[in-house]
Amino acid sequence: MIRVAICDDEKECQLHIQKQVLTIFEKLNETIETYLYGDGKEVIRTLIKDENVMDILLLDINMPGLSGIQVAKAIRERNISILIIFVSAQEQYVFESIKYQPFRFVRKSTINRELEPALIAAIGNIHMQNCMRIHIKTENGKMWIAPEDILYCETLGRKVKIYMKNGYKYTVNKHLKEIKEQIDIDKHFYKFIVAVL
Repeated sequence: MIRVAICDDEKECQLHIQKQVLTIFEKLNETIETYLYGDGKEVIRTLIKDENVMDILLLDINMPGLSGIQVAKAIRERNISILIIFVSAQEQYVFESIKYQPFRFVRKSTINRELEPALIAAIGNIHMQNCMRIHIKTENGKMWIAPEDILYCETLGRKVKIYMKNGYKYTVNKHLKEIKEQIDIDKHFYKFIVAVL
């Protein structure tokens, strides 16, 4: 199941994009859930509660209140790795949008031609990431992490603290052995021993 959120302040645009997305996913035989948002603040609030609630965000740029660029900035500042595809008539913002690592930029004027290849690439990316990620249950809830984003792990009694390259730390109720079983240690980490003299 792939979850696609559509954020556009115009209801007609939301429904038009949703219809196209559903058609594309049906053609690809992919299961989908769609969520419609008319306000960028609502998207941010939803992602803060659970950053795994959506896989792809189709985001308009020109919206009242928070612009799509501001929404993308807020998402990236919180290190949320959702795939953002800007769907906008504001082509002049392409280069500014790059700062926030969008997956693609689809022009509304050519959406019929550009949306399908963008979604096909996004779906492929999600399937690849899901194969490479490990599932952990932290004190703040369940989440997926990529082994290559882990800096190191530390054993704390019956718990393991996972230190991420982005500075985040997650504490999990697992033994280090269980974490090692989920990760190809030889591929992602060097083994080392610390001796206390």
